[in-house]
Amino acid sequence: MSSRRGKKGTITIFRNAKTNQAFSYLWNEEAGGYWELHGEVQSGPKKKTYKGDKIFPKGEYDYVFEIEQEGRTYYLPYNDGQSQWEIAEKFLKINGISLNCIPQIIQHIKTHSRNLDVVFKERKSVVQEKKTS
Repeated sequence: MSSRRGKKGTITIFRNAKTNQAFSYLWNEEAGGYWELHGEVQSGPKKKTYKGDKIFPKGEYDYVFEIEQEGRTYYLPYNDGQSQWEIAEKFLKINGISLNCIPQIIQHIKTHSRNLDVVFKERKSVVQEKKTS
């Protein structure tokens, strides 16, 4: 679980990295403060089907982005909570595109996906909802 402290009444989404299930937690001020399980997130946008390739397995993804590069269309499968850097790097390598394009791919993912961030803690990854001010 995240070491990030909340404010009274804050609700945050965390995703179990092993099961890919999302749970909402409520910040509880008692006993020094802790994230209290509020419930499992039951619904979200409909998943997109990806046919699979050497790097990204066939299956359901939160997004399948169309990326235009030098007159060709490439498909990039992505699930909320995945490392945007790792996904961009794998995508560029498999398609023979310069790794100098990583920042543009990450920006595309951020622009066209939900507002979620991956937080790494003790070799475990969880997802937190980003606050927009």
